[in-house]
Amino acid sequence: MSEDKVKPLYRVIEWDKHYEHGHSRTVDKKSYQHFPNRQDGLGYKRLVANKAEGERRYGCFCAMILTLSKQDKSVRAGWLTHNGLPDGERYTALDLALMSGCTEEGMAQMLKACTSTGIAWVEIVDGYAVPKAPNESDEPKLEEPKILSPEALDICKKLKIGILHNDKKARVPKDDSFVYEKGWGSEARKLIEIDGREHAEIIKVMRHAISDGFWQSNILSMGKFRKQYPVILLQSKRRKGSNDSNKGQNSKAGDYSKA
Repeated sequence: MSEDKVKPLYRVIEWDKHYEHGHSRTVDKKSYQHFPNRQDGLGYKRLVANKAEGERRYGCFCAMILTLSKQDKSVRAGWLTHNGLPDGERYTALDLALMSGCTEEGMAQMLKACTSTGIAWVEIVDGYAVPKAPNESDEPKLEEPKILSPEALDICKKLKIGILHNDKKARVPKDDSFVYEKGWGSEARKLIEIDGREHAEIIKVMRHAISDGFWQSNILSMGKFRKQYPVILLQSKRRKGSNDSNKGQNSKAGDYSKA
């Protein structure tokens, strides 16, 4: 096991917020360092509470910040490593002491204090790395995807058929992806469960969108369909009302012709 495997990986918390400003972010190699001048925070007060030890710890912290500020702007983000990146060789208290002129003991006490929950100026990102077993995978364990409801699945399939009817080369998901609650499936579920739309109404509105000259070129995904659903619903109702009115007028005209 390599030496780095037992070194904690430290990072200064919110480096960019506290130790950079507009101009410093443009400087490749800084020759000065910006520091917050607030001294009323609980973290500061806890760090310097014990006068002798507190002053030494604060001095070591400032020295560490000055050391990290010399990193190139492309990697300057508060990582305590030789190359400024999280995968670089990790700094130890001894490394920081040698670079800053402080004592190793002072740096070690500072790191211990600053990573405590009461101060939290520095964080240990991954703690002490534990060697993996030979067959242990680095891939994270993923939760099993949720199965889509029959109504949501039907909506996905019908919208896909409608889109392909208008454009056979349209880019649409494969049917097997609809089985799970993701992508189109997730939007279809939200349309039913969150937006409170009924399956029968959704199908009617979808038919309007697929047949309408404007919407058929704009509704090319389930997400877009859900977003524009209220507008399409109103338009479909207006069209139905107009069609019913025309039918009524035609019926009256027929009656007059018989008179």
